[in-house]
Amino acid sequence: MIWLVRHAQSEANIGLVNHDFPNIVLTPLGHAQAEALAQWCPRQPHWLAHSPFLRAKQTAEPMRRRYAQVPVYELPVQEFTYLNSDQVGGLAPEQREPLSRAYWERLDPLHREGGPAESFADLCQRVERFLAWAERQTTFGLVFTHAEFMRVTLLRLMYPHERDLTVVMRRYAALRHAWHLPNGCIVRLRRPEEHDHDPWWFSGIETAHLDGLR
Repeated sequence: MIWLVRHAQSEANIGLVNHDFPNIVLTPLGHAQAEALAQWCPRQPHWLAHSPFLRAKQTAEPMRRRYAQVPVYELPVQEFTYLNSDQVGGLAPEQREPLSRAYWERLDPLHREGGPAESFADLCQRVERFLAWAERQTTFGLVFTHAEFMRVTLLRLMYPHERDLTVVMRRYAALRHAWHLPNGCIVRLRRPEEHDHDPWWFSGIETAHLDGLR
């Protein structure tokens, strides 16, 4: 079993302007959400993993302290950066919105905005690499990641045989705003057993551990 955990509330999630997307920090509420998850976790994981982005690392930190003996991995499960952060860093959310809308209306999975931005195809490759890694894990662990990465991972599990990235991107563009993943939420994944051709199973969106903190 693998739990995908969206990072706790960050300063970007409450609309604060930021210049350095990988190093966005948690809010005080975000730190409380991370602590609540660590205290609520009903059993010791065998391993923990997080993205290289600071807000995911900070969300994982209380769990790392509670289970200091378990190994910790850094995986390329960071958020999808599809706008050129060299150009949009420092813009307010309402200023970035027209640029975001134009990107998704383009529906070109190979398009890159420039700078450190990824294409949608790049993101899908990261998802595929993560799932290949996840299939090899036979023990219980938590992966602290981000909303766009989680959604594309789940979409990939819903349509495992779809290889046309334009179709995938169109489906995702239609879903991304409707498919709300609250900060600190959990989605549980169960990998197929060895030699089992059944698809991955995944749970609904779980937030009970955040009661009283949202």
